[in-house]
Amino acid sequence: MQALAGHPQVPVYTALALGLYALVRAVDRWRAEGDWRWLYRLPLTLAAIYLLGYGLAAIQLIPWVELGSRSPRAAGAAFEFVFGNSATGVDWLMLLFPYLFGSLQNNPYAGQPVNIATAIQIWEHAAYVGSLPLALAAYALLGLFPRSHVSRFSRWNARSTINSGADGNVPTFQRSNVPTLYFGLLLLGAVLFAAGSHTPLARLIYAAPVVGKLRDVERAMVLADFALAALAAIGMQRVLALGAQPRSWRPALLALAIVIALLPLGAVLLARQPSVQQALQLPPRAIANLQLSRLNAAVPVALGLLSAALLLWWSRRPATRLTQALAAGLVLLDVGGYAAAFNPTADPGLYQRRPDVLAALPADAAPYRKATFLPNNDLDNRAAQETLAVSWGMVYGVEDINGFNSLQPRRYTDYLVGPQVGDVSYGQLSDERLLRPESPILSSLNVRYLLVPAGLHPQLGEHFRQVYQSDEVRVYENVLAYPRAYFADSVRGEVDPAAVLRAVTADGFDGRRVALVESAEPPALPPPASDQDRVEIAQRSANRIALATSAATPRLLVLSEMDFPGWRAAVDGAATPIYTTNYLFRGVVVPPGAHTVTFEYRPVSALLGAGVSAAALLASLLLIVAGRSWRKLK
Repeated sequence: MQALAGHPQVPVYTALALGLYALVRAVDRWRAEGDWRWLYRLPLTLAAIYLLGYGLAAIQLIPWVELGSRSPRAAGAAFEFVFGNSATGVDWLMLLFPYLFGSLQNNPYAGQPVNIATAIQIWEHAAYVGSLPLALAAYALLGLFPRSHVSRFSRWNARSTINSGADGNVPTFQRSNVPTLYFGLLLLGAVLFAAGSHTPLARLIYAAPVVGKLRDVERAMVLADFALAALAAIGMQRVLALGAQPRSWRPALLALAIVIALLPLGAVLLARQPSVQQALQLPPRAIANLQLSRLNAAVPVALGLLSAALLLWWSRRPATRLTQALAAGLVLLDVGGYAAAFNPTADPGLYQRRPDVLAALPADAAPYRKATFLPNNDLDNRAAQETLAVSWGMVYGVEDINGFNSLQPRRYTDYLVGPQVGDVSYGQLSDERLLRPESPILSSLNVRYLLVPAGLHPQLGEHFRQVYQSDEVRVYENVLAYPRAYFADSVRGEVDPAAVLRAVTADGFDGRRVALVESAEPPALPPPASDQDRVEIAQRSANRIALATSAATPRLLVLSEMDFPGWRAAVDGAATPIYTTNYLFRGVVVPPGAHTVTFEYRPVSALLGAGVSAAALLASLLLIVAGRSWRKLK
């Protein structure tokens, strides 16, 4: 399930977490039973689970690998790319103050709006589990240590542990402590991983295969979050197991109560010190929000005091149903208030209206694309909708060249923004050189319309003619835009892709006059004999394009669609080779006369993935049947 959606880091990180779990459990079973075979049984079982699971997901994964291998990230990830957003001191403060920087929407924790860049920092670096769960997680970890080390302050506390024996002594490590040990190790590993470049382990992580090449290591916070939540549950079990002990102070809980009460308040006071601000790299916004006069700090401090009051009660008295209910209510209030605006959703009404800008874009004309000039994607939903920015064009079937896509093919980014760009543009388009009439890039991409958000005034060439204006956006028509499919007047061959890229993106290049195909033996075609040659798109869908052509001589048909493995071409049903043309597009030779040219997408990767998934599904069914039969025999 994780492999089919979301960031690729998540299934990789959870695989590491499960590997650690199998290792801890294997050692535990070996020590308990004296059978060393557990050391390979559990790891092999986990490996079989992953083999079957990824087999089921192969129909998605194999095409994804094919796409990823042709993306900008396939060339390798630089150290800065992987660790550039490692968690810093101020990020760890979000364990206490979840909306330290503010929020995209007003909520019980914050009233300060933030831009999209700050919101992303919050989403990517947050691991908040609540004030009381954080204290309970710490209490669970205390159970790993010998009682003599934990509570040497009290003679009564030897009887107040979930694992105490008849004599009150607790060994250093017991099998019942295995979950706590595992989640403690997982928490430590996740914290070190998320800290990334701020630890001496960064270079070691970077050298590791797969995991060391995934960007934004701070996403390992997801494991820290999981570990903290589980440890909080274990800590609560320890509290419940204390039972009705004599009314004497339990120093561990008492100490935690004091810490959890003073920690947020102390952080607010210490944040006023310049040395602390420098050590934690506190930005001005965070310093301003760490004041009791603001919800960002006041709410966590208040919740910390309430959590401390509960811990203080439990340090003297048993956890009754009433106090358990109060604890559950406090966690719901805490985490629920935090989550209310963490992932704000768009107003459903946005999808029930059509933006006014669509009136300026023809719906039944020949195929065309649009572009939105967008130096950054920090737009509210309404502005993004009216400018068809980011990926709003998809909602209304408007083809776009700069929609939000985190895994664009390398050749596309080379062509649009240049090979010097190491990552995708995330919907942005800010290079004004593309807007000059001598630049062939937008025109060859069939960009007929340029949308410019209100308030932006880029330098436009005279080939852009304004056709619409509103309070949110201006629309310009590109009178030099190429059609989606056309005949090139002449053909040249070039085997060096870099040379082709330089030529076809140079000022003044006209792909309709000359086409560069990446072949040592380009098709030898005569000059065009008629200006009446034509090509029209007869049918168009995601996986099939049909064109009607008529020409007096053999011509090279250029289709302004990306050349990619899996596309096959035919002329009147007979297969014909596709030439990679002008670095990015598809080209086929069409004989004289009237013909039908078809392009169909039949990727081997998808067929292979479907076969592997079908085999894994069959194996799963056989295992289910075999398992039931085995149980009946037993």
